[in-house]
Amino acid sequence: FCSRQVIRVVALTATADDKPSSSRRATDRPCPDEPAGPRPNQHLGPRLSARPMHRADQPIDVALTSNGSGDGVLAERTGRLLRIDGGVITRDVVLDLRDDTSADGDGGLLDVTYDPDGRWLFVYRTTARQDDEITAYPLDAAGLPLALGERVIQHIGRATSKQNHGGSMAFAPDGLL
Repeated sequence: FCSRQVIRVVALTATADDKPSSSRRATDRPCPDEPAGPRPNQHLGPRLSARPMHRADQPIDVALTSNGSGDGVLAERTGRLLRIDGGVITRDVVLDLRDDTSADGDGGLLDVTYDPDGRWLFVYRTTARQDDEITAYPLDAAGLPLALGERVIQHIGRATSKQNHGGSMAFAPDGLL
């Protein structure tokens, strides 16, 4: 992590009544009927198939290293990161933040991304105190995050609320988060 990098974070505050937001109500409603279109057995192109590869607890995001190996992590909203090895999700827990992650309401482990140099893994999550936090973890020689090297990059203290947590992270071409 370079100290010259600048991070911009926008925080939304909860309303005093802390009721579900309009976006939360919209995502909790039942799906509408499917529009008219091709039927499931009507093939319009190459055949693709899907098969279960792994079971995860509320998977929320995947971050892959930039070296093309297919290695990376699968983030679970509850606060765990599982290892992806050569494109295959493993059962290896490489980082467990469940003790200090709140997945209530809109919160939880919300996003993960590797820095462009492949030396750090950045994690955006809601803490147990309902604050939002971005932390960076150095990677070991195998590309796995080292929990003991955690650095808090941005801590956003908030009024306690289960709503209005969210967002994502990405590195711009200039290397800024």
